[in-house]
Formats: sequence, C-alpha cells, structure tokens
Amino acid sequence: MKLTKKLIAVFVLASSMVVGAFADTLCANDVDVGDISGKKVVGSFTLIGASDKPIKVEDKTKDPKVDGSLLFTKRLNFKGVGKAGCKIQFTAKAGEKVDVWAMSSSKTDGRPVQLLNEKNKTVGSADVSKYEGDTVSKVSFTVPADGTYYVTGKGGGIYVYQVSVGK
Repeated sequence: MKLTKKLIAVFVLASSMVVGAFADTLCANDVDVGDISGKKVVGSFTLIGASDKPIKVEDKTKDPKVDGSLLFTKRLNFKGVGKAGCKIQFTAKAGEKVDVWAMSSSKTDGRPVQLLNEKNKTVGSADVSKYEGDTVSKVSFTVPADGTYYVTGKGGGIYVYQVSVGK
C-alpha cells in the first residue's frame, strides 16, 4: 500500500512537470468529488453541468488511468450530452493548442470530443477510444481565433481526465 501511494505521488509530480509547458490546465484529479449541475469555476476553466445530466466527478483511485507519465485518479463523467450539454469552458488565443485526455463511456464504441466556439459551432472534432484498459486517448485541436471555447462530447457519454490550453 505504501509503495502504491509513493508511485502515485511520483506520477502526479511527473504529470505536473509535463503539463508545465501549457498556460492553463484543468485536471480531474484537482476537482472535488461530487455532482456539478450549473457552473463551477476551477482555475481558469468553468465546468458547466446540465440540469438533467450533471457532470459527475468520480474518484477512480482503485482504477486509475494513464497516458505516458500522466496518472489520473479522478474523472469528469459527462453522462450523455443532456439538454444543454455538459461542457468545459475556457478562453484561448488564435493558434493555441487544446489537448484533451478523454475516453468514451461506452465499452463498445469510441465517441467524438468536440471543440465548440462561443456560438456553439463545432471548430474541431476527434474520436476518443472506447472504455477499455487503463490508457486514455489524447486528442488535440488548434484554436482558430481569440475567444471563448468549450470542450464537450457528442452523441453519448465521455470521461474527461484533463484539458490543457497553451502553445
């Protein structure tokens, strides 16, 4: 047990160094467990949960997911898109890169993660893997213009582990 805690600490420290190149990062590990319906500000990001399907922040310490040196012990569960849709809101400048670590909540199908502009128009879309194993997908988008953007799913539930915005 002590070795597991030490390994988790090393992975969290390493992930902080890897993400340091980005201007802003939202990691599910840093969000309190519980349901979010409405808006919750976390650093420079705003989590927006739908009233009919809130974002569920889940503790997955016993079933962590990885991507290289990143270790995720919590996840944001977007339980389907709901009426208004679960979203992560942030501002970005033209040319900045948005990286999203996510996974479909389906065990049979991958699902798209979308980048929307402030008018809710899709400016990027990429599929993430179906829910299996312990490795999450990383998808990347380039911001086309300065403004407010949203990361969301389309057509079904997704698990979001981290969003990073920067050069």
